[in-house]
Amino acid sequence: MKGPALVLASGGMDSAVALWWARRRFHRTRVLSFDYPGRPRGERAALRRLARAARADVTIVPAPVEPARPRPGLPAGYIPGRNLVFYAIALAWAERQGAAAVVGGHTREDGLRFPDARAVWFERLRGVARSGHRSPARLVMPLLGLDHAAVIRLGLRLSVPFETTWTCYRDGARPCGRCAACLGRRRAFATAGLIDPAR
Repeated sequence: MKGPALVLASGGMDSAVALWWARRRFHRTRVLSFDYPGRPRGERAALRRLARAARADVTIVPAPVEPARPRPGLPAGYIPGRNLVFYAIALAWAERQGAAAVVGGHTREDGLRFPDARAVWFERLRGVARSGHRSPARLVMPLLGLDHAAVIRLGLRLSVPFETTWTCYRDGARPCGRCAACLGRRRAFATAGLIDPAR
């Protein structure tokens, strides 16, 4: 594909696969990430390792979001307005930088848990972007039809360094192994019939 791509990445395995996918399809990739209260330090460190391995410049900006207070019915990791804020900033930044696409790493399973990660939500966002920008970047979601096991298999084909990624909601020297993110990662590798190289 022509033009540079702006990849939204966190340091987790899904966004790492999206970054490696974009590297194969765009002549240049840049990484945009966001800092907010409660973001694990291990995730930030993983992001920088991934950006170095991908030879991609990374920009980290503060975002005015924070995790919701836990209450019944809310999924772990829910942050009100997160994707609306993140993609609004990304689309504006992409137009200013002349990027051809904004690439995100959301999966089919994300949409089952978070309303702002569903395919219909991103389709509506595309419409807003087209109507509100003079030169809108395309919003590209290459993993949106895949579950996490399929994302891992794709990542292996793309030689993603999964051992450098971080998948844990908690802040610590190592992933806790007990939170919903850790358990989901373990289940995904098991479903894919593989051993997690980060363990």
